[in-house]
Amino acid sequence: MANSFQEFLDEYTQIGCVGGEDWQWEAFTNNHTTPIDASCENAKKWLEIMFKCN
Repeated sequence: MANSFQEFLDEYTQIGCVGGEDWQWEAFTNNHTTPIDASCENAKKWLEIMFKCN
């Protein structure tokens, strides 16, 4: 998930607090190769969809 609790909170809030269970964060871990990464491609797509202004 993260290297520290502070890192977890930082990354988790940057992706919009996607959910309370680990399976909801997996899409943001670069195919399980990194902790939660708010700058990964899935995070960028997710945030674009969530904050899309019409």
